[in-house]
Amino acid sequence: MTYAIVPAGGLGARMGSRRPKQYLRLRSVPILVATLRALAGARSLDGIVVAVPSAHVEATRRLLARRRVPKILDVVAGGADRQESVWRALLRIPEDARSIVVHDAVRPFITAALVERVLAAAAGGAATCGVPVRETVKRVREGAVEATVDRIGAERHPLSGIAKELGSAAVFMSFVLLAASWALLMLDRLPGP
Repeated sequence: MTYAIVPAGGLGARMGSRRPKQYLRLRSVPILVATLRALAGARSLDGIVVAVPSAHVEATRRLLARRRVPKILDVVAGGADRQESVWRALLRIPEDARSIVVHDAVRPFITAALVERVLAAAAGGAATCGVPVRETVKRVREGAVEATVDRIGAERHPLSGIAKELGSAAVFMSFVLLAASWALLMLDRLPGP
């Protein structure tokens, strides 16, 4: 079985918003709802566990039920940081899990097709995805533009990470230890095709 963990525990402090950014609207839908619907569209995903700020657990459960977001297994209280939020969600993943996808709540432009391609690439190991950067990227220091960053070889990662073959205790513990912020760094170093 394949499950998704969606850390949504941020408070929006860097955005300066009074409302956590995952609850801000993208057109008429909260960003969290848009992200979860996009993920749920992946046929291979059997269920999703969402980790939100503890003060928002019940309201999020009601929101997802009202918006009829499919495949939601549970909404749990997130932790003090992303790693702890992923860990808390991981504790609610059913024991039959063979694969786990981790995807940030505020990245709503993921597609079911991309999730499926990454799952296929992760067969027998682990994978992440990268999409070539098309936008102009500037390096800024102390409020001043320093340089234009060369886009050749640069990628953005619309899917946070994925782990496969969780039946192996070593792989399972590796996933837990590298869970969130370190996921891409570590997955980039795994051998693969």
